[in-house]
Amino acid sequence: MTRRTFVALSASAFAQPSNRINVGFIGTGGMGMNRLRGFLRHADANPVAICDLDSTHIDQAVEYCKTTRNLTPERFGDYRKLLAMKDLDAVCIATPDHWHALPTVHACQAGKDVFVEKPLSYSIGEGRAMVKAARANKRVTQMGNHIHNDQPTYRRTVELIKSGAIGKVNRVSIWKTSETKGLGTPADAAPPASLNYEV
Repeated sequence: MTRRTFVALSASAFAQPSNRINVGFIGTGGMGMNRLRGFLRHADANPVAICDLDSTHIDQAVEYCKTTRNLTPERFGDYRKLLAMKDLDAVCIATPDHWHALPTVHACQAGKDVFVEKPLSYSIGEGRAMVKAARANKRVTQMGNHIHNDQPTYRRTVELIKSGAIGKVNRVSIWKTSETKGLGTPADAAPPASLNYEV
């Protein structure tokens, strides 16, 4: 090894990491926009790419980045092209519920860290594939969950159960309340012009 090569390798080994995290956003509909707003409250989150199948969602997200940060992220209709960006550090995946696993696996394989919305996966097999991809590629991952993110009561509940303070737990009841209404059974129609069904 030459002295010049040694110095070059040493310099790269001890280079300081950037103080900004280049983030791509995959899925920028309702929850995706919420996550974009949340990420951009942190000065070190740098939005460099937006991806969605609906161009109106992309327009809204890019406009928000322009308004809040005076930045214009790159636009993508195919998340695989977003993942090919060399300067991308991490992605936020807020696609529809049934479409979390594959982008997460591909992101890990592309060397990107991942924040992915709940539900993490639709099956045990999907979940295991996501964990395997994260471990094999040494990626940092996190699943978004409001009770983890925003409310201290969830952590306190876990502490109480683990400590044994509430005794042995023999039964758990769970339920879901929501204002969300179903879509019903609308008649067949042409897809919206803004939505790319061909990707």
